[in-house]
Formats: sequence, C-alpha cells, structure tokens
Amino acid sequence: MLCTFSAADLAVGWWYRAASSLARQDTEAAASGIWIPLAAQGSEYGFQPGQFYLLVSSAVIKTDQSQFSGAHSDIRHPEVVRPVVDASR
Repeated sequence: MLCTFSAADLAVGWWYRAASSLARQDTEAAASGIWIPLAAQGSEYGFQPGQFYLLVSSAVIKTDQSQFSGAHSDIRHPEVVRPVVDASR
C-alpha cells in the first residue's frame, strides 16, 4: 500500500483528521508504516509486498489549489506516478 503525505494537503492534513477525531476513529495505524521521501523521477524504490509505505511528498505536492483542500489534488507530477509504477512490478 502506498500513501502520499504533504503538509500542503488541507483535505487530509486538517479536515480528515478533524472528522476522524469527531468520529473517534483510530489514526495510530499510520504510524506503523515505512516513511520514505518521494524520490525524483527515475528512482527505484524497491518496495516489498505486504508493506505500508508513507511517501513524504511536501516538496512536490505543494500547489495551493483551493482554500478548502489546499494541495490535495496537486498530484499531476511524474514523481507521484513513479512509485505507483514501481509498486505494480
């Protein structure tokens, strides 16, 4: 499983966290993932099956697209596609 995280993603970074807190849902499972930076295009990740990878993406996913969601939809970057292709092998 792959998941990107960006400080500029307000939809996940603020709104989802607030809603999860109100619903009393556990968010601690994310702490058990393997944190790695989103690499430059052409990099190989060497993902292993059955792992949860948290891709630190603040350097790439950063264009503020709305006051409500921030950079939540700023995913049209080769650096974002590359780990998906790498994981599918």
